[in-house]
Amino acid sequence: MNYFTYNGRSSEEFGLHIEKKDVFSAPEYDAAFTSIPGRSGDLIVSNRRFANVKVS
Repeated sequence: MNYFTYNGRSSEEFGLHIEKKDVFSAPEYDAAFTSIPGRSGDLIVSNRRFANVKVS
């Protein structure tokens, strides 16, 4: 597949084609994990942000 569809329209209609597929990694979600004695699993507390990512 070397095209994409947006709002029901194919990119081929506009002469646009996908040349190659690059895979980008997603940033890690920033959360704190706290172990509580007597409780199964960790308590996950969200910091409501993502860690930085290097893109070259």
